[in-house]
Amino acid sequence: MDPLSTHANYLQESLKLMVCYVRELTCRREPPVPIDEALELRTDILRRTMHFDGRHPAHGLDPANTAWDGLRAQLAERIFAHADITDTDALEAECWTILKPLVEPITREHYERSLQAGQGPYQCWSFDTRASNPGAINLHVCNAYRPASPFSAEYRPQLVESLLRLLRDTQAAHPAATRLCCGSWLNQLPPFLSLFPPAWSASFVASDYSSGTYGHWGQYMDHRGAFHRHNGPALRRTGRHPYTAGTCQCDIAEVIRHLREQSV
Repeated sequence: MDPLSTHANYLQESLKLMVCYVRELTCRREPPVPIDEALELRTDILRRTMHFDGRHPAHGLDPANTAWDGLRAQLAERIFAHADITDTDALEAECWTILKPLVEPITREHYERSLQAGQGPYQCWSFDTRASNPGAINLHVCNAYRPASPFSAEYRPQLVESLLRLLRDTQAAHPAATRLCCGSWLNQLPPFLSLFPPAWSASFVASDYSSGTYGHWGQYMDHRGAFHRHNGPALRRTGRHPYTAGTCQCDIAEVIRHLREQSV
């Protein structure tokens, strides 16, 4: 399968998985999660459709995104219609029929945007700062080495070097920011955790809420960019994410010391 077709398949399968997860949250959990919360704050459906206007529900939609309101109502109606049916195949197929015309026309754009994420100066890494928390640098992660894994032995030196470079640059550009933060499912993955000192994993705080990043749903894409053949079925089987997403943080200076020890 060529890379674009692989990405198209990933979008289709991940969206169907999100529908399955919403049904789990709203129809199987006690107490049930409200349907709007499940569709807007526990999944990443809107961001993958033509109705996404750059605003994610986690950060508020005022004025309302009326196209999304209509789509959300359609999906909710189908999900509740299948509330008592154990198998979700028919539900997922019906919801994909609704979503398909909103996803397929922008698949190439979505794919090309995913490739751009790894073309920055720090390869797999990027960062931002937020006025609400000026003492912290927020770290973001992507796979710049696709179809290889960024955690492979081949790329480990580059991964360490580029993260060190990012941290040194952020210290120079944002001297008031002394802590590094990252919210991701990767904070449960040993190869990722090995890049950080023990204080990092000790600070882990879990979160159920998705805010328009791959922090939760990135675990369903493998290192090739394809739908993850193990993690997807695991969520369907258990109703739980294989890796719990959450935030870790610690002092930037402590991370630099840890990475320097590894790069010697």
